[in-house]
Amino acid sequence: MVKKLLLFFFLCSVSAFSQTIDTTIELISDKNFSDGIGLEYIDHSKGVIDTLYPFGKSYLNYKWKLAQWFSKFNLEGVQPTYHSNRVSFANKGKRITFINDNGGSQVNMEIIGSNEFLSARKAGEAWPHLLLEQNFGRPININQIKSLKFNLSTKLLYCENKMNAATYNPNLNTAHFHVTFIIQNLNKSSRDYGDYLWFQLQIYDYRYKDIPQYEAKDKGKEDATGKFIYSLASCRLYKGEIRSKKWINVSSNLLPFVKDAFKESQAKGYLKGSFFNDMDITSIIIGWEVSGAFDCGISFKNLCLTANL
Repeated sequence: MVKKLLLFFFLCSVSAFSQTIDTTIELISDKNFSDGIGLEYIDHSKGVIDTLYPFGKSYLNYKWKLAQWFSKFNLEGVQPTYHSNRVSFANKGKRITFINDNGGSQVNMEIIGSNEFLSARKAGEAWPHLLLEQNFGRPININQIKSLKFNLSTKLLYCENKMNAATYNPNLNTAHFHVTFIIQNLNKSSRDYGDYLWFQLQIYDYRYKDIPQYEAKDKGKEDATGKFIYSLASCRLYKGEIRSKKWINVSSNLLPFVKDAFKESQAKGYLKGSFFNDMDITSIIIGWEVSGAFDCGISFKNLCLTANL
């Protein structure tokens, strides 16, 4: 009888443990970039034109893409340079470096805005991007998530404003590093099917020591989506001063903020035909947008996004 009871409790424990494992999902795949990276053309309408292999060629399909939209300098065909445990792809406008960090990957992303802008940016003019992107292989319905835990370690390497006081306009010119998620209606029965909002984590902005909350329509250039952007203030994401050029850790349960983002989007007239249980988290975007002559670089590692169902 005792043996049967012990066996029963053991099986119950194993079952409970299995259920815990089964309901915890890491959304981001290939965090070491071992399957290569699809390089997009500078005109984003043309899609992927090349594949970058930081750590040797793979026979698997790439999970990540690298956007270099509106840059004057194309990374297509650029030969990598190797030094110790790192490999870089670079030209006059940008550099991306992958570092083998004790079995994990550290990424340095740099834009040389002083080569990209020959004159001050004007209103409506596009700006260079350097963005790593991944569509999740398994989009997760937000309404099914109990928590959505995000983690990122990051360090500002440098950011230099190469404009003089007469040409610099903070309303038009900045260097901005962010992590953005697409929250999208994937309910095929909904009249809003396919519509989405941008949910953004503000990591660095040249203009601010403490980056304020930002909620607005995506605009400012010809190809702007017109979708709602909900961008969290930096004080809600991390402690410390990123301008100190020391490592800081961004660690948060994003679910309450995602709920706020959906609520605010509807309050401002977006996604009016959607319900919260229509919405999935479908992709991640991380990197620079540089709308002026800034030379800037940032490093990140320990990237995770875990959904508990």
